[in-house]
Amino acid sequence: MRGEKERAVALRDTVREIKEVSHDVTLQREVQLENGKKLTAVQLQREYCELATRYVASASDLHPSYKDVVEMWQRVVESLERDPMELVSEID
Repeated sequence: MRGEKERAVALRDTVREIKEVSHDVTLQREVQLENGKKLTAVQLQREYCELATRYVASASDLHPSYKDVVEMWQRVVESLERDPMELVSEID
């Protein structure tokens, strides 16, 4: 069963919402969550990344690379929030 935080970031219509934001180069398009709240795709990534960070910090049996992956994810989200062009040489 999903926890309260996981339910709080569940998309109302997953396929439709992902399709909508996948074409948004401005990163401003909002998605509708099950709870009625709206977030941009970057804000949603921030929420998911925070969940992953807490999970990795609390799990003792994960491969050490998981922490590195979450840290890289955090850096990407932070760059997207500041200036997506910071990532021009890192992601496409």
